[in-house]
Amino acid sequence: MEQATDLPLWLEDLGDPDLEVNVETQGTIRLPTGAITACDPLSFLDSARCFARQVEPGEYPIEVGKLEEGGQVAYALIRFSDALIESWDVGLVADRDRPRLGFPSYPADTGVGCFVDGQVAKALIERGQDHFDAGAKWIADRGVDTEDDDAWQEAFEAYEKEHPPPLSDVSAGDVVGVDDADGELVTFATGRGAGTYSSFWALDGTGAPVCLLTDFGLLDLVEGDDATDEADQSDADATDDDFDDDDDDLDDEDDFDGDSDGEGSGGTGLDALLRLVQGGGAFGDDEPAETEVDSPFVILANDTLNGWETDGTVELEDGASRESFVDAFAEFLASEPTPDKLEDWLFDQDAIAEVYGDSDALWQTLRTQARVARPT
Repeated sequence: MEQATDLPLWLEDLGDPDLEVNVETQGTIRLPTGAITACDPLSFLDSARCFARQVEPGEYPIEVGKLEEGGQVAYALIRFSDALIESWDVGLVADRDRPRLGFPSYPADTGVGCFVDGQVAKALIERGQDHFDAGAKWIADRGVDTEDDDAWQEAFEAYEKEHPPPLSDVSAGDVVGVDDADGELVTFATGRGAGTYSSFWALDGTGAPVCLLTDFGLLDLVEGDDATDEADQSDADATDDDFDDDDDDLDDEDDFDGDSDGEGSGGTGLDALLRLVQGGGAFGDDEPAETEVDSPFVILANDTLNGWETDGTVELEDGASRESFVDAFAEFLASEPTPDKLEDWLFDQDAIAEVYGDSDALWQTLRTQARVARPT
């Protein structure tokens, strides 16, 4: 089987009994257009985009692979054929190039992922908008001051207690029929829970899709060369104490909030972020590493931008060089930023078309992405 060197190595063993997973069929999914979205449907359905590669419209089985020990969902896939898998390809989102580092991925804040046809997703998004519009009318009819954000939010929460939003009762393992869009949304648990997850296409000898698979990052932890695994575990054990020692710091507000003049704790916050990325003691001193393709600053910049683009927080200008922006962002991260500096810097970038979010929200995304990158 042709295998790109940077793809998860365990993909070569899909279907092998030695993979130590129990495969279960979890219903079928109707794809009326063949354009597929993978996302957290409870948080990010409205901002998710379809994969560039499409399949023939039709009805296909969903399979999940659960670890024999522990039972966590290690992967979920849509099977299009029983042909022999000859190669794998990255699941690129339409109209977006593959990042220089890592893979395109989606955030799963709720621990739930899904597959859904783009037409079905659009119908569900429209239901959500109808729900919001009805709620706004319900609030207006009660004379709530629309300029009072707190009062409006409180009223909307009261409305939703009486009128639950679409998908509010959906959980992992559900098949949600959307008959007016001729399809379903199928959900599953995302490995150990919240995180960012990538998808891959399995292809036959003609290049036709055999399956579309989302990897939840569990199988590379149990597969591979024993010596390598033992060495990796030794490294992980060596850094466990570092993480334990740092946990109090990471929960300390001072470590992640800096003042606007750049003095105070901004550098400390970034150091904590980088300890999460690198596993502690990455640099051996307090000097930031030079910005290189494989530096933690570039990795963190790239992955944070992925998250912002996925959830609609940041939009790049049409034609802007994503690679150049990531390099500039990495250099900025190496300069010991603060939350306020981060917001100001983003608004000063010509490559940025829109920023939706204040300094605290932007900084929290950076912190969350570093936690996602924390070694297991």
